[in-house]
Amino acid sequence: MKKSGLLLVLWALLTLASCGLFKKTLENSENMAYENLSESLYKHRFDTPYLKAKMDIRYEGNGQHFSFKGHLKMIKDSVIYLSLTKFGFPVAKVMITPDEMAGYETFGHSYFREKPEKVEKITGIPFHFDQLSSLFTGDPYPFVKDLEAWEIKESDNGILLSPRKTGPVREMYLNTLLKITQMLLAHEGKEARINFDSYKKHDTLTLPEEIRLQAGDNRIDIKMHKIQTPGNLDIHFHIPDNFSRREL
Repeated sequence: MKKSGLLLVLWALLTLASCGLFKKTLENSENMAYENLSESLYKHRFDTPYLKAKMDIRYEGNGQHFSFKGHLKMIKDSVIYLSLTKFGFPVAKVMITPDEMAGYETFGHSYFREKPEKVEKITGIPFHFDQLSSLFTGDPYPFVKDLEAWEIKESDNGILLSPRKTGPVREMYLNTLLKITQMLLAHEGKEARINFDSYKKHDTLTLPEEIRLQAGDNRIDIKMHKIQTPGNLDIHFHIPDNFSRREL
């Protein structure tokens, strides 16, 4: 382009900006981007009734490390069930519903059972069942149903979402499949980061294969495999009568 041509383009842009048309065009483009992303997030949300998977779980922290086998069962909007075993022996079981969190560990013969309100009071973090489910599906939609409450930016790591008001989730990165790749949580000066390091397609679903949780020196690595979406699920959870209750 000749110099005079470049000056003409610059002059046109300045003219548009001065009359407010350019600013309005940018605002309209941003609004359209929000609407399109909101529609896409809803369209790609996790909406499968039943999910089951096997898990390899490794914990490191306080100079110790442990590994377990896990079995996950989920009924959408209803139940998250996780059982842990070591060398084939049951170690612990946890069941979460919208109304309750309960679990027990075999070797200590103890259990806990709390209402969401109590969990919120202990942790200081709002209890949202659908958001807990997202930790195993990588689905951002339960966090960003109201997308206008989030700022959206493009970054080298994908789409960055930051809440306009401070909350437990400080930032979230999405990949081109609109799945969570990173999430930063913070509460009372403590931070925890969740990384969804890889995804794998299972039939029509794309679900996390490797999940990494880091909070200070504590780290949990989860590898999910043998993922299935059955037509139904039976979940049996019963706390043994001779176990003693403990507080969280």
